[in-house]
Formats: sequence, structure tokens, C-alpha cells
Amino acid sequence: MDVAKLFYTWACVPCINYTRKLTGGFKLILLEQGCSHVFKEDKTDYFLFFILEGEMKVRDENTEPWIAGKDEMFLVYEGVRIECVTPVKLIFFTTDHPGNKGGELLFRLSSICEKVEYRFHPTEVRKELLLFLILLKSYLEDGVACGHLQEIKQEELFNLLYNYYTMVELAELFRPVVVNKNRDFKKLVLSHCLHARSVDELIEFCGHNPYYFKKTFAKIYSTPVYQWMQIQKVEHIKNQLMDVNVNLKELMAAVGFSSPSHFNKFCQKWLGMSPTQYIERMKKDCTYLLD
Repeated sequence: MDVAKLFYTWACVPCINYTRKLTGGFKLILLEQGCSHVFKEDKTDYFLFFILEGEMKVRDENTEPWIAGKDEMFLVYEGVRIECVTPVKLIFFTTDHPGNKGGELLFRLSSICEKVEYRFHPTEVRKELLLFLILLKSYLEDGVACGHLQEIKQEELFNLLYNYYTMVELAELFRPVVVNKNRDFKKLVLSHCLHARSVDELIEFCGHNPYYFKKTFAKIYSTPVYQWMQIQKVEHIKNQLMDVNVNLKELMAAVGFSSPSHFNKFCQKWLGMSPTQYIERMKKDCTYLLD
């Protein structure tokens, strides 16, 4: 096959979505016998390994080693150690944004994972998933590195898992991801809630699709998103205004206001007074305590 004559070499390669340096998605790798690695804390939550050829010894910090082989998959996360018993060819997958189907799946698993006892073990790659991996392997071997293709294949992967595995099987497979996702979701929301001006903007900053965000938020918090955002802003403003030397312009920007009048109205509504009046009250309170 003459790659130079293929359609994608002139039609797709110049596209900005075509890159050979994808940070996530699917990758095909070959590992030599004896190769070993311990996965440490990273920006990436997990890797999903699909073994195409060979065997590797796998363990985490709480289990005895077990062997994963051809046509098996397992989740790799912080603390997992792998060691190749033979040369290994595998496809691994990772993503920070699971997409619509992936987000829906992980959300649905969150309630099941709490009831399932976690067993770190390999999961069978069933016929339908194997056919998907065979075609995907061909793409990767031929160097087809299109971002659009990766997104399509990610949705297809989650559809296959959704349709050909039980919820209990998937809960056992993805439990570390789901548990970490809830913890990381809180951190992510808290890191963006102050400067977001609306619920839609908060969702955009967090990088989730609206369905996954709203369902996950409702599960973790009992307050509507917008009301919760206002409470966070109010508490932050009150804490900052306790410092009588606070820079009001910086504080206004930090909580997502570009207009002083809007900021004043917000404080009047939630604090019952303007920021300047609140600071003056703090000064009087401090003077009273010192006298």
C-alpha cells in the first residue's frame, strides 16, 4: 500500500485536528520481555489496557500479582505495577473528557460502585470489542492520527462496553476511576466556581458535558448549582473583606465581576451592604475588640 497516494495524506494531514502528538486517546505500544513500570500520580487518572499479544504480571498495592494475557483488559491507576512476562503488544486508552456516552456510563456506575466489592483483576475482551480493537490496531499501525477519529472511536468504545458488559462487570472495572472522579469533580468545581459568571460558564470551565455535570453535581451536592455558586462567592467575599486592606478591584475580578456596580449590587443583596460599608464595619469591630 503506497501511503503517499492515500486520500488522507493530502486531505487530512494539513488539518489542525491531525496530529502525531495526541496527549490522550488510543495508542499502540510494544513492550519487551522484562519491561516493568510502577504508575505514579499523574494528571491522567487512569489507563485502560487491552492486551493483543503476550502476557504481563500485574498487581496493585493491595493485591497479590496476577497474569493478564491475550484478549484481556484491565484498568491501570496510581500504585499499579506491571511487568512483562513475554513481549507484549497492547492498545492503551486514556482521556480527561469521557464524552457523552462515557460521562453517562461513569455517572450510572457511581451508585453501583458503592455496593460492589472491588476486585482488581482482568476482564475478558468479548468478540464485539475484539473486532473494534482489530480495526483500531490497523489505524494505529498505519499512523492515522486524526483527532476526530479518536473522538469517534472513544464514543464507540463506551457504546460497546455499555451494550456487551453488565453494570456489575463495568463497576468492577472502573471503580477506581469513578471514586476518583467524584473526588476530583469537587476539586474541579471549587477551583472554577468563583470566577464563573453562570452555570453554563462553570460547566464550560470544568470541561464536562452538561448532562454529566448536572447529574454528578446533584449527586454530590444537595443545592441547585446556581445557588451553590452564589454561596461560594459570598463566603469568599466575606473572608476577603475581613482584611481591611483588601484590594477591591482584585477581589471583584476574582469572583467574576467586571463591573463595580454589579459587584456592589451583589454585595448589597447577599451582605446587606456595599463592600466599602462591610470593610468599615470590620474596622469598627476591630477597634471595639482592641479597646
